[in-house]
Amino acid sequence: MSAQEFLRTLVAAAGFLCFQSSALAQPPIRLTTDLTDHARGILHAHMEIPVKSGPLTLGYPKWIPGEHAPTGTLNQIITLRFQAGGKVIPWRRDDVEIYNFHLDIPVGVRTLEADLDFASTDMEEGFASTVATSDHAAVLNWWQVVLFPVDQSADQIEFQPSLRIPAGWKFGTSLPIAHQAAESVEFSPVSLRVLIDSPVLAAEHFRAIPIGSKHRVELDLAGESDQAIAISADQVASFRRLIAETESLFGGAPYRTYHLLLCLSDPLAHYTLEHASSSDNRFIGDALYAPRKFVTTASTIPHEYVHAWNGKARTPVGLATLNYQQPLKGDLVWVYEGLTEYLGMMLTTRSGFWTPEEFREALALDAGQMATHPGRRWRSLEDTALGAQLLATAPTAWLTERRSTDFYPEGALIWMEADTTIRQLSGGKHSLDDFCKLFLAPAMAGAQKTYRLDEVVALLNHVQPYDWNSFFASRLMETKAEPPLGGISAAGWHLTYAANETGMVRDLEAAHKSDLLWPLWNREATVDARFSIGLLLSADGTVLDASRDMAAFEAGIAPGMRIVSINGRAFTPEELHRSIAATESGGKLQMIREHNGVHAAVEVHDQNGERFPSLVREPKDKDLLSDIVAPHAVN
Repeated sequence: MSAQEFLRTLVAAAGFLCFQSSALAQPPIRLTTDLTDHARGILHAHMEIPVKSGPLTLGYPKWIPGEHAPTGTLNQIITLRFQAGGKVIPWRRDDVEIYNFHLDIPVGVRTLEADLDFASTDMEEGFASTVATSDHAAVLNWWQVVLFPVDQSADQIEFQPSLRIPAGWKFGTSLPIAHQAAESVEFSPVSLRVLIDSPVLAAEHFRAIPIGSKHRVELDLAGESDQAIAISADQVASFRRLIAETESLFGGAPYRTYHLLLCLSDPLAHYTLEHASSSDNRFIGDALYAPRKFVTTASTIPHEYVHAWNGKARTPVGLATLNYQQPLKGDLVWVYEGLTEYLGMMLTTRSGFWTPEEFREALALDAGQMATHPGRRWRSLEDTALGAQLLATAPTAWLTERRSTDFYPEGALIWMEADTTIRQLSGGKHSLDDFCKLFLAPAMAGAQKTYRLDEVVALLNHVQPYDWNSFFASRLMETKAEPPLGGISAAGWHLTYAANETGMVRDLEAAHKSDLLWPLWNREATVDARFSIGLLLSADGTVLDASRDMAAFEAGIAPGMRIVSINGRAFTPEELHRSIAATESGGKLQMIREHNGVHAAVEVHDQNGERFPSLVREPKDKDLLSDIVAPHAVN
């Protein structure tokens, strides 16, 4: 380290410690949360908030970090009361910003008490699901149970959190513990930002496994039974390789300790979200002992882990807001999520959760899905990032026309092309790994540094000179019929369509998922015919989405309809696949579709048979995909 670099580090450390000292000098908000009513799905919270007389505005978190949208769970509050000195303090909701509550604090009052009950109800699942308790497990995200002064920074507001858990339960969290008794735990004071970023996983069936290499990293498993958390030695080995591979990729870690939370439960919402020193991963109950189901979701674990570097230690300037009431600006979400998605898929393979073949199947599915989105002809990828807050909770219907959160899979394709471009131009001397070590090099644990596009471009040029501004502009801002497949072809492969399902597509259907990267988590199985006739259906024949460019739409089939029969036989997923396959040899697709109680006969004109995306090797070109996913960490 040069003298100048040392001085910069010293100044940064001094500023960080001064900030911490000034923050801690303010009286903390005491927060007590009770999980013992978990079976009825109610979280109880009590706050003691230091106040002074006069008007006070308290906010409930609205813009949730990592969800890129105003998904705060305000509708789940079922009780909110304030009092001081034994007297009720009236409140009034703001008539514009409904997440804010106005109070008038009487003279002489120094502490305001607030009681809040949060209902973890069985709502429709989605990106911001809130079903977080069951008979045997619970996940506490603190944004569900906190209020805070809206005129202060999330880094300045201090909380003194404590938690009551059911008898016999254990828990995992990245929060520092000050004191623990049988069913209660008191944590050390932390800022609101750290609190929001530190979920708690608690359960009757719980297991903690050390998986760190150079740093203390813990895998915290919770489930509805001991069987659910019975992880195999090979799976533990992959988790350990994940930590080693990721820390090797970035040249260190931006945390002192890390808790990888993994809940295996059917009652709880299936969901994943990143945090600075932990990740909240919730899978189906049999994910660990049904390995093919685990494969379909495995990449979300490295994805959320990578966010500790890209998203938390480094974050786009538009996402670094004062607190959780300010809107997030998503113009660089394609870096935040797209780069993370590419690295996550790569690390899923380097760590052994996927085989190289499964990586190629996942990559082909990404490319194939993006090719089925005619919405790309009117809507740029950049606009999907700017409109992330709308797309995160948008319905499945008309997804292909509207585009979804395409900045995840298509962003990954763009970053893969950047990787292969660096590898080719440098003659194999450099890769995106070198860029990652510069761009996402770990800083002081707990610190956060923002970035802009010009810094991203400058660091790429440092690794490999190229016209990166034009490279990104053409892929982000232009509207094109075809997705960016240059990275696949440069890696020595090309996208094609085969008659047989790949293992990944077959497993996705069996696991009730309709999308590889960010599953829609339908409770019923989905049937994937997007690449043949342009339909995505539920197991009962209900059309979830239809692509306007494909045969089924041209026959008059649209989202919301239901396929009743095919060629005179009742609809089943197997019958649909069999009938589509038969069209290649002259078979017909005569269907009865039902809509609003009205039945109609339609004929889908298709002679292509079954079509599923896959990658085929170009033998004359170097196989860069194998280089990309090859393990790098030293054992």
